[in-house]
Amino acid sequence: MIFKFAGKLLSVASIALLFASCSKNDEAGVKFKNYSDANGTYVNLSTQSQWSVVKTNSGGTIHYNFIGTTNADRVTITPNNTATTTVEDAQAVTLGKDKSFSQDFTISSFTGSPSGQVNQNLIINAYRGNDILTVNVNSGQLNY
Repeated sequence: MIFKFAGKLLSVASIALLFASCSKNDEAGVKFKNYSDANGTYVNLSTQSQWSVVKTNSGGTIHYNFIGTTNADRVTITPNNTATTTVEDAQAVTLGKDKSFSQDFTISSFTGSPSGQVNQNLIINAYRGNDILTVNVNSGQLNY
């Protein structure tokens, strides 16, 4: 009798352990930061989107690996370096058929060596019909 009970207990414990150790590693597990407006236009940025600084002999470049989804017809990304940034500075984001995107952008270049850290801002515009959703994104402190 004890062996039957122990066998059943071991079976239940094995099944519980199996479920506790399983993990789902697919697109559904990716987290997004959601931006939307009152008209329903949205941009969902994956938490896998990353900023990086690439050093060169004369200075460096700041990159943004831009990953996410949208319901917009067109999306642009614009460095917001100064008050003189214009619409002409915008770079088009390539959208897939499902309106997803994964693209690396060079946001800015600099010469010389900054004092250890740099900070970058950019503007994402999502155009859907006559609606424009504007999202401001900040890199936070990037180490050089």
